[in-house]
Amino acid sequence: MNCLVIDCSTRWIICGIHSLHDGAVIPGAEIRLEAPRESSTRLVAEIGALVKRTGLRPDYILSALGPGSFTGLRIGVTTARDLSQLWNIPAAGIDTLTLYGWAVREHDSIEEPFALLFDGRQKRYYTKKITNDLFTTRDEIIVDLDPLEFESIGLSQVYVDDPSSLSLPERVRIRTIPPEALTARSFFETALKLDAFHPEKSWKDLIPVYIRDNPARPNQPASAAQ
Repeated sequence: MNCLVIDCSTRWIICGIHSLHDGAVIPGAEIRLEAPRESSTRLVAEIGALVKRTGLRPDYILSALGPGSFTGLRIGVTTARDLSQLWNIPAAGIDTLTLYGWAVREHDSIEEPFALLFDGRQKRYYTKKITNDLFTTRDEIIVDLDPLEFESIGLSQVYVDDPSSLSLPERVRIRTIPPEALTARSFFETALKLDAFHPEKSWKDLIPVYIRDNPARPNQPASAAQ
């Protein structure tokens, strides 16, 4: 299996092509670009460059489903859906907090449960508890959380994409998500552990995780809407 991995959920564009042969992951090639608001112009070109560089034709697609940047998420998932139809290959999706959380856990060798937070704007955070069991992590509910509500989770350590915007009780250790932990290969390996790849899966299974009813709706005073 040659798997194309796509993620544009946050400020990074992450994509890569890696293979599975006789139960072992064979490294291909990948990129991670810090390019906020550039996924619409760069993602497809980067995928084309990866296909050319590796000489591998993907026969499966793995897409991060969010939550995260509304625009980046829409572009990443739409691209995965389009390529799945164009190449007539199956596609699987996993929520981004599981993919990032497990990548961070493996990279930093974390044993105790922790929380992973994405800045959801409007003073809200998309939050998920990352446990030491991958299947439990996947099944944890993604919460749209106000920082003042964080103690209700009962965890003492959080990883966040932008710690400068976060204020939590002193007992909570705030750490930055290490970019080097976020690789297409780690996402691919996580999906393999979750047994996410099945031939009957299709682009129709790639449904973005937006959390809020209308993530594009501006937060404005009632008087401004009149």
